Parts: sequence; structure tokens; C-alpha cells
Amino acid sequence: MPYPALRLLVQVALGILIGYAYRQNVEVWFWLALSLTAITLIALALEHYRPSQALHAIWLIGYLVSVPAGFAAYTAALYEILPEETVLKFANEEVIVFAKAETDASTKNRVTQWTASVEKVILLRTADTLTASGKVRVRQYRRDTSTISLRIGEKFWLQGRFELPKPAMNQGEFDYRAFLAEQEIYLLLVSSEKSVFIKTDQVGVGSFNQKIILPAYRAISASLERLFPSGDERAFIRGMILGERSGISDEVRAAFQKTGTIHVLAISGLHVGLIALTLNIFLKRLKTTKPGKWSALLVYAAVLVCYSNITGNSPPVKRAVLMAILFEVGAILERKSYSLNTLAAAAVLMLAWNPRELFSPSFHLTNSAVAAIILIYPRLSGRYVPERETLLSKILKYFWDAGAMTVAASLGTAPFIAYYFGSVPLLGLLANLVVTDMVSLALMASIPALILDSLGLGIAEYYAVCAYYLIRGAIFVAERFSQIPFVNLQLRITPALIILFFLILATLLTLEQRRWMVRLASASLLLATVLIVQSELEKLPEPAIVFNALGRGSAVIFKTSTESILIDAGVSPKQWNRIEKQVQTVCGGVLTAFVQAHSPPKVAHAIGLNKKMLWGDSVLKLNTIVAYRPARALMKVFSKECNLLIASSAWVLKPSEFFKADVALIRLKKFKQKDAEVFKQWWHYAQPKLTVVELSGALSNFERKRFYRFAQTIPHVKTTERDGQIFFSTVHGYSTLRAQ
Repeated sequence: MPYPALRLLVQVALGILIGYAYRQNVEVWFWLALSLTAITLIALALEHYRPSQALHAIWLIGYLVSVPAGFAAYTAALYEILPEETVLKFANEEVIVFAKAETDASTKNRVTQWTASVEKVILLRTADTLTASGKVRVRQYRRDTSTISLRIGEKFWLQGRFELPKPAMNQGEFDYRAFLAEQEIYLLLVSSEKSVFIKTDQVGVGSFNQKIILPAYRAISASLERLFPSGDERAFIRGMILGERSGISDEVRAAFQKTGTIHVLAISGLHVGLIALTLNIFLKRLKTTKPGKWSALLVYAAVLVCYSNITGNSPPVKRAVLMAILFEVGAILERKSYSLNTLAAAAVLMLAWNPRELFSPSFHLTNSAVAAIILIYPRLSGRYVPERETLLSKILKYFWDAGAMTVAASLGTAPFIAYYFGSVPLLGLLANLVVTDMVSLALMASIPALILDSLGLGIAEYYAVCAYYLIRGAIFVAERFSQIPFVNLQLRITPALIILFFLILATLLTLEQRRWMVRLASASLLLATVLIVQSELEKLPEPAIVFNALGRGSAVIFKTSTESILIDAGVSPKQWNRIEKQVQTVCGGVLTAFVQAHSPPKVAHAIGLNKKMLWGDSVLKLNTIVAYRPARALMKVFSKECNLLIASSAWVLKPSEFFKADVALIRLKKFKQKDAEVFKQWWHYAQPKLTVVELSGALSNFERKRFYRFAQTIPHVKTTERDGQIFFSTVHGYSTLRAQ
């Protein structure tokens, strides 16, 4: 079989999935893996001295099962067994930490941030000094634009509070907790400029980093500042070369994200490939002899490993470096390299280093993009072969190949983009054709610019000018494309549909192959049909009510089969972008009316709908929905399927027929003992299927804690503050985003 690494990848992925699903059985997986490995080795040894089909079958089956069992044990241990000194046990504690900076401190919007490795923790609650380990993201809020001078490797003392990063509060939103977890960062250390901060004279940098990585990083940073003027262009090039994207403005970042070209900001195979190409050009003369080839490989690997360290060793870069080195090793050994097998080998090594990678969006996106390029690009590229080699045909062939590359990568990543972000960029193919080429040329101009600048040659400025205007053009194109209506198609899919998509794609790719491949294709289509039917049968009905988590204020979508209304839209017009995304997801972007319950007038008047029920209105009648407001602090919304009670305080709740409802939304500005008694009396009478409580910012910490203690005594009471987005269905009851 030409793809042994691909088979191994399937075994590894299966083991990780099993270990994650049944992670409480760590010991079971450990002893099972150990037993199977022992049986496999014994059978293999016996077959060596006394060959037999039975022994061969035993060690083959043992190998096929022991690998998944081993990775199941490995994964379960990672999730269930925390290191004794982990910093996670100090979550939500006030502390003073002694730590080492892993990144330089940078300030944006009066917030200074950097990553640090914790070594000691002083627990302020008990004044105990404890040893701790683990990485945290430091966030210091400041009153002015001043910053902290802190560089990689420097050690410091800092007072603050450990907090868990916030996860995605609504479907399709950015999950900051998962983003940090990919970097093995599980806590935030939040402090203010008044907090204790002492920078020591100690520097904790290894000799390799101190003598090679940091000087190279400083030299590249200094060159970038000399060659490029400040602004989005320099921040873009810095992110493209060093992986630091914090300086890019939110507007530019949003434009690239909306057009599906955000991937050019991340260091990945494109960047590593260009560096590898440059290295091969310089090392070509060294590859004339066998020793020369191995020497060139050492230089090649050393430069790529150094670059990976300079950019922070992000998973896509490590994956690309591994692939590049494996390809070079195969070339030196004069063995035929299968690109798909090399990709699988790199993925196996990444998963062996950290099984959590399997659940990382970047792992899915980068591997699916590269696999699609390997499998689909040659077929698309071969569709156009010029009969004669002229200048025009070469130009056409270049653009054809660029388009084929973009189409292939887009086909590979589209299902995952839809799954993670809830939309697919309709104009992404066209935008990628222009933006990716411009960014590639800018990168090709930036590399010689940096090399020549380090040598003190003035010609570096000419390359820098080219790179600057290419990036400026890429930003211009992305911004213009992002302004086109319907640039994104709202689309949410399930894992079953992702499997279906790739099975159909694999079937189409294998139709031209031999007869056994056609059988495989037919079996794949059959399996795909079963999966899609099962997915549709298990598909939950669309929610009738959706409570969106905004942090401040509320936004509730109440829908029937033909109409949808939005009840409130937060407390600020700035929150509308988040609400609009949920409206697109839940009801296809179509709203029949807006109802004002708690939102201020400036928010209500900014909603561009003809039908509105404002504070001065008492009734809203639609075909399938009716809203009635008997008093300013009270409202009830009816449909044939369910009804919703909205109250502005606990005091208006009464044990009477009007206050019975399937679902209730209660806003609490205060929560004293009397409020708890009124709330409890109403709840026992009304017995709602779901009660969602909106906690006002005016609520004191003491009253907030009192409410959460009280909520534990009442069934089906939820808050978007803790539970995230909440969905209610008349058939299946309620669910929360955190539970999903």
C-alpha cells in the first residue's frame, strides 16, 4: 500500500476520538493498550522464529487495535489527569505571580497583553507561596496609551486575578477559549495599571533562543520598522512574516474575514513553501554529491526549524515544516514520495505531539486545503494545456493554475468554514484569486528585502516598496469585495454532512480509476446516503425562541413557521452586528417586526423595520404572532405553538392566569430576599418549562451570588451570562450553547 501513513492516521484519529468520548476510563484504556502491545510484540517475535498464518493474523490484528487503544489512553490521560502543579487550580483567585514572558508586551486600545509561563503563585487569600506551571495570557487594562517594556524571556512579578477565557456565547461566534487552548493557554491573568508589577533582572531564555532565535526575531522586527511605514500595511507584513497580527485594524481584519481571505494573514504552507523554494535555489550547487545532499538537508531543516521557532511554532507552520523536511528526506533517499502520504505522516506527528490538535479548526482547515490541492489541483490544472508556448499562453496558464489552486483549496475548506463560522464566502474564489497572488508576490519581495537590509544594502528599499504597494492593493481589493451585498452565504451544516460532502468528492475522484475503485465509490455513495438520511432523521426542529447572549441587554428571536420577530436588540447600536448574525442563522435574515421591551429608544429607532412595537404601543398583531403589553414592565407574546412572558422585575410577577407561560424572561435590577420569595411563589404557580433571567449590570455582587444560589433550588432557570445562547423548542424543550 503506497499510503501507510494515511492508514496510521485513521487509526490515530479513531483512538483520539474514542479516548475523548470515554475519557473517564483512563486506566481501562491504559491496560488495554499495554496488553495488546505485549500480545502484538510476542506474536511478532514468535513468527520470526516459527512463521505461521495464525501468528501473522494475531500480530496484525493486535497492531491495528493497539494503536487506537494507545492513543485513546494518551488522550484520556491528557483530559482527565491534570499536572499536580497546574495553574488551572488557581482559576478565579486573586494572586501575585512570578512568571517569564513568552512574547513581547504590546498595547492596543489601552490594553497591554502578552503571554507568560507561570513559575510561582502567591495566593492572596491565604498568603501561601506555591509552585505552579502553565502558560497564561496576561491582560492589563490601562487608563492611557502608555505601555509596559517587557520582552521575551524577561521575568516579572504581577498582581492580578486568574480567569477562564470566555467561550463563544452564541453559535458561529469566535471562541476565544478554544483559540487560546490551541496554544495551550487555559487562563487569563487580568490586572490593572495600579496592580503590583516588578520586572526583575532575571532572563529565562535558553542558549538556542538567546543566541539564534531572539537575535533573528529582533533583526527581522527592526528591518520591518525601517523598511515599511507604520499602518495596516506594516502590521499586515509583520503578521505575514512573524505571525503577529495584533497591529492590524479591526476593519481590515473584518474585510478579509468576510471575503474568505483571512487565511493569508496566517503563516502556513504558502510562507514555508516560498522559504523552502528560496533555500533550494541557494543550496542547489551543494546537492551534487551524497554528502552534499545530507549537508544541504541539515541546513534546510535548521533554517525551517528556526523560522518555526521565530514565528511561535504555530500548528500550521510546524505541519508545513514537517512536510517540507519529509519531502527532502524522501528525495535524498531517492524514494518516490506520495504527497498525500507525506501530509498524513506530518499529521500523525502533530497528533502524537498533541492529540488536542484533532479538534482544532486550524488542523481541519489546513489539512483539508492541502489534501484538496494534492488530489484536485492536478486534475483541474491538466484541463488546460496550451498547444504552443507563447507569452500569452504562459500568462493564461499562470492564471488558470492560480484559479485551479484556489478552487481546489476552497472545495477542501468550504465544509469546515460552514461548520465553524456558519457561512461560506460566495465571492471567496474571485477574491482569493486576486488577494492570494498579491500577497504571494509581496512575500516574495519581502524576503529579499529583509536579507538585503540585514546586509546594509540600499536596494532593499526597492523590494520593500513593491511589497508595500502589493499589500496595499490586497487590502483595497478585500475591502471592496467585502462591501458587495450577499458576499457571504449563510450556511450551517452538521458533521454528518461534512462526511457526506467528502465521500461524494472522493467518489467523483475515483470514478476514472480501476474496477475495484468504482466499487469503493459505489459503497461510499451508499454510506453517504445512509449518513444524510440519519442526519435528517435526527435533526432537531428549529427553535421557536432563541435567547442571544450579548453581555449587556437581551435580544430574543421569537419565530413561527412563517414569521419572526426580534424582541429587544441589546443596549447599544454597536451590538447589532452580533444580533444580525444570529438573525441570519435562525431565520435567514428575515424579520417581520421588532418589539421593544427593555432596549433604550436609540437602539429601537435604529432598527430598520416597518413594523415596530415600541414602549408606547400596547398590541402587535401579525398573522401567527401576537404581542400584548398591559403595562410598561410587563409583556406577553403568543403563537399557536407557545407563549413567552416578559417581566422587567420580580415584583410584577403574580400567581395569576396571565402570568402562566411556556417560557419566561425576567429582568432583575435587584435581588433581595423579598424578590426571591415573590419569584419562588410565582414559579410554583406558573411552572414554566424554561425561565431565562437577565441580570442587570446594576445588580451588586452580593445579590448576584444570592441569585445563583437561589437558582440552584428552582428547576429550569438559566442565564445567558453563564449558559450562553439558549434555544427553546416546543418538541424537545430547551438547550444551551454550553451544553451543546
